[in-house]
Amino acid sequence: MEYRNQIIDILTNKQEAVCELLELFGIMNPEVKIKGLLSYDNFTILEANGSEILKIKKKSTGEIITKGCSVYHPEYEKYIDHVWFDESLTGTYYGKSFYKNYIRGDGGLYPLDKIRLEKEPVEEEIIL
Repeated sequence: MEYRNQIIDILTNKQEAVCELLELFGIMNPEVKIKGLLSYDNFTILEANGSEILKIKKKSTGEIITKGCSVYHPEYEKYIDHVWFDESLTGTYYGKSFYKNYIRGDGGLYPLDKIRLEKEPVEEEIIL
């Protein structure tokens, strides 16, 4: 995971240099390739620093979740504090179980699709 996060750091923070390198190798549309590498099933990585992911965007809701923030888990009817991202976000085995699309917070692992930033879902205003 350490090397994967370092690669993510390079892709998020050194995009111009990576694009130039990819162009030298004849890769067409390097910006699209980079976005594809940062895009996973349920989220897109927006920011990283060194070997840790700092900010992601949930694809289903567009919510931006930042390391250290609090999220609401409706099933437990409580806020989970001090969110951070580790290998359970991008996929890893713990014993015989495989975890992917999970975030960490006070008290354990939480599936990304179950949590949200606010207690009540934010309804978008429809303009006709």
